Amino acid sequence: SRITGPMEAFNSLKDLTAKSLGEKTPELVIWPEGSLPGVLDEYPEAKREVELMSASRCLHILFGTFTRAGRGSYNSAVMIGNGKIQVYRKNHLVPYGEFIPGGRYKAVRDAFEKIAGYVPDIRHGSGQMPMVLNGKHFAPLICFENIFPGMTRVLDDNGAGAFMVITNDSWYGHAGKSQHFAHNFLRAAESRKYFVQAALSGISGIVPPGGRSIISGRNGVETGEGPGIIFYRVPLMEGRSPYSRTGDMPLFLAGVILMGALICRR
Repeated sequence: SRITGPMEAFNSLKDLTAKSLGEKTPELVIWPEGSLPGVLDEYPEAKREVELMSASRCLHILFGTFTRAGRGSYNSAVMIGNGKIQVYRKNHLVPYGEFIPGGRYKAVRDAFEKIAGYVPDIRHGSGQMPMVLNGKHFAPLICFENIFPGMTRVLDDNGAGAFMVITNDSWYGHAGKSQHFAHNFLRAAESRKYFVQAALSGISGIVPPGGRSIISGRNGVETGEGPGIIFYRVPLMEGRSPYSRTGDMPLFLAGVILMGALICRR
């Protein structure tokens, strides 16, 4: 059946995790974007349940929710573990879904509301720093942030040993979900780091540094495709790849040289 309320999605993920863990003792459990599609502080019981599960199992839980700072609401990845809470606020927002380009102008907001019936008002997060997991570092990415190579380069420079993509692709079609997951292959090949994707609706899977998928499956808590869980030992790797060090500059220079050679031949 289709999950409609915020606590229904949360409870499904919590129950699935408790049932699947058994005697297993992972360091990190990843729940997708939209695990609790409301402002976390407005659901203190849910927050407490995550804290209790984390403490009783001696593990960290990374999940998607919303956080608030000042007057702004943020699409966030929150990790609870070792009695601490770490928060990453999404940097790259979806135009028209999470914010309106030109939305600071009342006429633009009014026109959009008239057409769409609502006005999205999620704020951009700032800063791209990895989270700390038992002394090592990984970087969370939310939704389509894995399509931006520049963002993963910055996080790699800042010490990320792996990347965890949390997403809810329910607004994509079938092809869109596959295309979204495919970007993990590119980023893994560029960074030489593991990419793990957890989807509320879409494809969940693990892509190693070589860019070849280890395991993936359609995971749909919302769509009725069937919930699933993947256990895998993902190393948090050190060092930077050649692409992380240089970016697109070698390709740009090669293009300039090739263009110059072609012009000179004429």
